[in-house]
Amino acid sequence: MSLMGTGKSPAMHELVLVALLLGLSAAVWLVLLARRRAGQAFVPYEARRPVPWGLLDVFLALTLLVFLTSVALATLGDDITCRPDEPLDPDAVSRQLTVILAQALVSLVVVVVSVGTIWLRYRATGADLGWSAAKVRSDIWLGVIAFLALAPPVYAIQMCLVQWFESKHPLIELIRYNPQPPLIAAVIVSAVAVAPLVEEYLFRGLLQGWLERLADGHDDPLVLILGRADQAPSVAAPGAARWPVAVSAFTFAILHVTHGPDWIPLFVLALGLGYLYRQTHRLLPAIVVHGLLNACSLLVLLVS
Repeated sequence: MSLMGTGKSPAMHELVLVALLLGLSAAVWLVLLARRRAGQAFVPYEARRPVPWGLLDVFLALTLLVFLTSVALATLGDDITCRPDEPLDPDAVSRQLTVILAQALVSLVVVVVSVGTIWLRYRATGADLGWSAAKVRSDIWLGVIAFLALAPPVYAIQMCLVQWFESKHPLIELIRYNPQPPLIAAVIVSAVAVAPLVEEYLFRGLLQGWLERLADGHDDPLVLILGRADQAPSVAAPGAARWPVAVSAFTFAILHVTHGPDWIPLFVLALGLGYLYRQTHRLLPAIVVHGLLNACSLLVLLVS
């Protein structure tokens, strides 16, 4: 999802929102810096055993996503990337609505299949998959705090870049020129609910989780590729390598390179999301940050 900013001068409502975020962000950063001065991490590290899956599971999930998305678009005979910057007739609106919902459904199916396969192959626990029912409330709160810390610098980078480069996301352009309730509702579901869940599972949980296992250096190559069901109950050390965060963040960002300069602030955002996952080894905080960021961007668009 594109970030706030369209290449034009910020409107008043954008400035008010930015001012509010800056104020809240300043308060959050004061607390975070106080923690650092006290010798504490921004987010406490929580150890867990390495994930049980291998590179094969990562590859299969991403391949399945590409394959099913291609099949869905070929079957429907339409693509939201085809001239979304012009008003559509009612039939075209209906087709676009179907495409958006189909892509969201395909993404959810991939997550379900991937999680199911990993559970069957390795008897993976909720902790392995980045989930803890006992920490839902605290994870949501952590996600809100992280959003307040990350959103202003990410938005600031974006607002600077769009002065020279045009930011263009198909979904944003679609509802900009076709602000119809069904399309808006579909985009909200896709961008605020589905995309954060799917992308955080794929890039933070599945990919970064495997990269952290690779960085541990305790497994032979065959296990790293195929995974291991009888995984030893060792735990990742707090001093584990940080490069998995950077690699997963870059992979996530580079897939948005067709959206103009968005990939640069998204890389910064993904570094923060990767840090959250690395410290907690749970996905919900990152999902909350991702969803709030997309919701905030859509809110600015809808108000305008």
